[in-house]
Amino acid sequence: MALFFFLTAQSQNKDLPDVGIIPKIVVKAIGVNTDIQGIIKNDSNLFKTLSSELIIISNMGAKNASKAEQKDNFSIAPDEVKIVATKNINVADTDNIIVLFLIYEDEKLIARDRKELRRQKNDPNVSDGLEIKGLVVENVRSKVGKDFYDYFYQQFTLKNPESDQLVKVEEQLGIGIGTRIQIKVQEDLVFESFARPNEEQLVNLANSAVARVLQYFKQKERQKQLLRQF
Repeated sequence: MALFFFLTAQSQNKDLPDVGIIPKIVVKAIGVNTDIQGIIKNDSNLFKTLSSELIIISNMGAKNASKAEQKDNFSIAPDEVKIVATKNINVADTDNIIVLFLIYEDEKLIARDRKELRRQKNDPNVSDGLEIKGLVVENVRSKVGKDFYDYFYQQFTLKNPESDQLVKVEEQLGIGIGTRIQIKVQEDLVFESFARPNEEQLVNLANSAVARVLQYFKQKERQKQLLRQF
């Protein structure tokens, strides 16, 4: 039986002090297999030593309810983005999933994120697995391409884009001048540049690419609003 899920998110930091730590739960779904990642951005100017707790509760309130926990310690530099927790789950027999991502400093809770995944049947607009906004896929061939994709993906998901359009990161290998990176939204080319094996250059390139994609989303949304007026 095909399973269909929709995903909801809630802001969970209103009652916590702003310490410049931004947690983000990212869900990647392929059929009934789902990767859940906990990503941290250090938006402060301080080096931090922190701990995280990723909690996944399945079928809460049912007889077959289950709970999985993963705890990790990590350090993070100013302006750094880091994946600190990863968990793979199977959602074949799951009615709902609650994911909590908690960040601690000196055993004190300083930031958190929360997401819910619920089963939604018979929706023709949803394909098997999880319907997730901000979906990014890649077709890269080299380490440079993979590094660029990782930097782009981390920054893109932290921006929490509302668009449901598919973003594709593609690579065309070059000779002598580096590798060519292309980013398409659906089939529209919105960003293209050469990339070289230099971390600073790749990070800056990824940030520019994210800004270009978000600008494209805004343009498309303005066009939709104009069409609604006529």
